[in-house]
Amino acid sequence: MAANQLSGESSAYLKSAAHQPVYWLPWGDAAFARAREEHKPILLDIGAVWCHWCHVMDGESYENPEVAEVLNRDFVCIKVDRDERPDVDARYQRAVQALSGQGGWPLTAFLTPDGEVFFGGTYFPPDNNAYGRPGFHRVLMEIARAFREERDRVTTNARAIR
Repeated sequence: MAANQLSGESSAYLKSAAHQPVYWLPWGDAAFARAREEHKPILLDIGAVWCHWCHVMDGESYENPEVAEVLNRDFVCIKVDRDERPDVDARYQRAVQALSGQGGWPLTAFLTPDGEVFFGGTYFPPDNNAYGRPGFHRVLMEIARAFREERDRVTTNARAIR
């Protein structure tokens, strides 16, 4: 079923995203199975109800129908409350810090269907050059292209980050 799956979650942070047009899934085996079945990369968003920039990114990007269309077409999207799953947060913070030299929230990580990080960062603004960072739509398009056209290289690089 392609729909946002967060309405039944107990976390206030996850429930706050239940209205978004992104087809969010909670953390779990079903999300990774879907990514493997659909041969798609995973967008992992880790945040918290107290995180200002998490709410900014929600409003600027995840509530944007054009961004949601790209996400729903090209990615399996998982949203995690870092206060509920500090173990998941710690694992992916380490990987993104190794890649980008930065960590924090929201943590925006792109994973292979096996859960290995191949790109990541924190807050991505909606437009290019804002805050010196690439625009989120541009990032999504390039990540989807790389995964589709260079999957072997992406997977090899992701394994090297472990």
